[in-house]
Amino acid sequence: MDDLCKCPRSKQYLRYRYTLDELPAMLHKLKVRAESFDTWANKVRIALEVEDGRKRTLEELRALESEARERKFPENELLHRLKGCLSQAERCVSEALGLISSQETGLPAPSLTVEELRAFLEQMNQLPCVMHQIGEVQALLERVEAFQAEARAALEATPPGPGAAPPAPGALRGLLERGARLGVEVPEGRRLERQLAQAAWLEEVTATLRSPRARVPLPVMRGLIQAGRTVAPSPAVDVAMAELQELLTIAQRWEEKAQMCLEARSGCVCPPYPR
Repeated sequence: MDDLCKCPRSKQYLRYRYTLDELPAMLHKLKVRAESFDTWANKVRIALEVEDGRKRTLEELRALESEARERKFPENELLHRLKGCLSQAERCVSEALGLISSQETGLPAPSLTVEELRAFLEQMNQLPCVMHQIGEVQALLERVEAFQAEARAALEATPPGPGAAPPAPGALRGLLERGARLGVEVPEGRRLERQLAQAAWLEEVTATLRSPRARVPLPVMRGLIQAGRTVAPSPAVDVAMAELQELLTIAQRWEEKAQMCLEARSGCVCPPYPR
């Protein structure tokens, strides 16, 4: 090059000429490549739009992506959509397998609300590909909805009123344990927990005061009242708290009188203990 021209390299060009015999072969290769791209693009468009009414499997979509990579097709909108669809589908499959595995093994699962589970199932249904885990996720949602119905029935079983008592703690605890195994948070769960706390506290109060002859130490009485303040209010809880407070007030009054008698040491005639 230096013998031909003294111009800088940036100004030099190599012009290659093809013969007439080479041009048809080049044109044929270009035509084949363009036709293969058109065929691939048509298959991708039909698959993503589900134009023929048939959802493709993940393996079919991966094959289309591999074909674009092997044939070195240029980056284009259809390829970006195909990659995005595959990414979403693979993420959904991974999350679905995690949910299903937790149901089978009892291991902790990613915490989902029931609304998030419905949205997840809707996302799986909207993707233009077949995922075999959809049926199992649908079955999980049905079990969650059945649990919600059972929980609402338990919550509504007790009519409101001062004399009404909540269901037995054992039944509520069993219901909560079954709900926890589903791995999905439902609004009824927190209400069940509140009612379980109420029922357990009321059962403890009843067991402590069940016998009219039982003498309950003041620390135990104060502990029951303190625990009652942490329980969600209800007519039954309010009645029990009022009874405990009245008993505590009477006991404290007699404790003060007994202390006065002891301090006087003599000449103190204490009134009889109230029945």
